[in-house]
Amino acid sequence: MYYLIQNAPVRWPDKTRHGISVSDEAKDLISKMLEKDRYKRLGRERDVNEILEHPWFADLKIQDVLDKKLQAPFVPQVKSELDLQNFDKNVVKKGNLEESMISKASVTLVKQKGDKLFEGFGPVAGEKFKKKSGEKSKKAHETVVEETPENEEEKEEN
Repeated sequence: MYYLIQNAPVRWPDKTRHGISVSDEAKDLISKMLEKDRYKRLGRERDVNEILEHPWFADLKIQDVLDKKLQAPFVPQVKSELDLQNFDKNVVKKGNLEESMISKASVTLVKQKGDKLFEGFGPVAGEKFKKKSGEKSKKAHETVVEETPENEEEKEEN
């Protein structure tokens, strides 16, 4: 799967075979958000604002979303916390969801390799801050925090 994420193109469902279709605008949005080159990915330059300017969101009134004024197009009926009726029957009938989704061999491999399986995948935490401040981190997971007036006040208090 890791190879497919890094290298394979996005595949779209076939209307006749799968019974669903994806609009051209949705395909464009998803393709741009899943761009393999993180420097070309939608949202890279201006974060969420760049994404929300995509034509797929043209009819979205963001303030209505923030004010929780929109009605969800579908609200599932849930009988309890353990109610699985809204999930794929083929997945939940096996009992243990973790085992039905991921083979035991894959779980063992992930536990052995840990985070090394995903080394070099996706943006590095704090990347924007490192570029702004000119600092380089020796560890991929280290975040360099940008100095702000608030940070300076906290340092003086401590």
